[in-house]
Amino acid sequence: FNNVRESLKKEALDKEIRHETFEQFSKRVAKTLKEFSKTVIDNTISSIPKRLKEIVDRNGLRTNY
Repeated sequence: FNNVRESLKKEALDKEIRHETFEQFSKRVAKTLKEFSKTVIDNTISSIPKRLKEIVDRNGLRTNY
């Protein structure tokens, strides 16, 4: 989820989080995931076959996802 990564990064910058324990980070991830709409999550899940096909087509090389 690029959206999750971007949200976590923005929160860390906004709150000036420079260090956190694994437990603290895990809680932030769980909170961030709960904030995403069902539509965003459903759309991401439904795009998995397309993403996997791109990975196969690129012989495992990086994709845009």
